[in-house]
Amino acid sequence: NGHAIFRRKGFFGYVNNRGKEIFPPILTQAEHFINGVARISVGKFYGLIDQNGEMVIELACDYVGIPQDSFVRVKTGGVWYVYTIKGEKVCRASESISGEFSNGMAVIRVMDKSLIVWKKYMNGKGEIPIETDFIWAGTYKNNVAVVKADVNDKELFGIINKEGNYVVEPKFSKTLGIYSEGFLGVEKNGKWGFIDTRGNWLVEPKYDEVNAFKNGYAMVSKGMRKWGIIDNKGN
Repeated sequence: NGHAIFRRKGFFGYVNNRGKEIFPPILTQAEHFINGVARISVGKFYGLIDQNGEMVIELACDYVGIPQDSFVRVKTGGVWYVYTIKGEKVCRASESISGEFSNGMAVIRVMDKSLIVWKKYMNGKGEIPIETDFIWAGTYKNNVAVVKADVNDKELFGIINKEGNYVVEPKFSKTLGIYSEGFLGVEKNGKWGFIDTRGNWLVEPKYDEVNAFKNGYAMVSKGMRKWGIIDNKGN
C-alpha cells in the first residue's frame, strides 16, 4: 500500500514511498498495511493507524484484530467490541470473538448450559444470524465458510453460505480450513483433492497431501519425496 516498515535502535516505524517518515520508530511490533490501515503495538498494547500515520484506534487496547474486512475485533478491559477500520465503535460483543472479520462475519465462542463450547458466526452489527452450533468454524472467504459438525457421532467438515445453509453437506474427514483462490483442499477416504465454492470437484481425491492454491498453482504429493504442481484447471 505504498509504505514500508523501518527499524531504528530496535524499534519500528513507517515511511511512505517518498521516503517521508509518517510514524516514528517507537513500536515493538509493526505490520503491513491492509485495507488502508496497519496494526501496531507497543509492549502489550495494540492500536491501528491510517496511511497518514494518524491513530484510527488508540494504542491502548488489549488486542486489535487483523483488518482484513471493513470491521475489526477489539478487546479492551477484557471485553470484546466491534469497530470499523475507520475507528468507529459499532457495538459491544455479547460473546468472545475468536476469529477475524472476513466477508462481514467473525467466529465467536458460545458456551451452552452443559458448559460445552460451540462456535457460531457474528456479523458486523453484533448479531448472530446463524443459529447452528458448530464444533469448529472457519473464516468466510468468497461468501462461504468451512465448518465441522457432528453427523451421526462423526465429526465431519462441510461448507455453508452466508445464510448458514449447507452448500456442501458435511462429508470430509479433513480440509485445509479456508478457501484460497476459490478452491479448497479436502480429504475423503484417505485421499486429498480440491473442490470449488459450490462443492464441484476440480481434482478428485487422489493425492496423499496438498497445499493451498497461490498465484494459480498448488503443490500436491503422491507420497514421500514425490511432489508436483497443478494449475487451477487441475492439470
